[in-house]
Amino acid sequence: MPSDALNNTMSCDKVEMRRSLDPDWVLCIDPLLSLVLVAIILCTALPLLKHAAFVLMQSVPAHLDSNQLLREITQIKGVTEVHEFHIWSLSGNTVIASLHVGTQNLEDYVYIAGKVKKHLHNVGIHSVTIQPEFNELQMKPENRLCALECGPDMKCHSDTCCAKQDGHPKSVQRITSLDV
Repeated sequence: MPSDALNNTMSCDKVEMRRSLDPDWVLCIDPLLSLVLVAIILCTALPLLKHAAFVLMQSVPAHLDSNQLLREITQIKGVTEVHEFHIWSLSGNTVIASLHVGTQNLEDYVYIAGKVKKHLHNVGIHSVTIQPEFNELQMKPENRLCALECGPDMKCHSDTCCAKQDGHPKSVQRITSLDV
């Protein structure tokens, strides 16, 4: 809208300048004023394009330090680990975060989730997704690939990691050996 008003003003000015200038200069006025208008439009459009590109690329907003936030979250009592921590701008002022938080049990998670949400809210992140990871029962490394069962019909078994370990399907066995 302001560029339209500026364009109309420049058009009116060109008419007035044509009346008062030497005929040799009249031929230069339109291209010169057009270049000035292009420069003004570029100066106002480039910051908007830059901001839109950062939103589309889901980059961390410039006013936030994700490494500092990660350090602060890992210092919350009960947090054993934090990973998959992502912060991005959904729109101009809407900032979103998602993270995986390791904790010992469900009770700790409820406390930790409240603390994490409050901390991120204080820095301007009002939409947070926290995925809990419970460390109560640590599985043996050789059993981690087969931690999830298919179900009684076994239709999805060929798509699981367990079936692909040997190259042929095998029956799913409930994992009973856990490190405590």
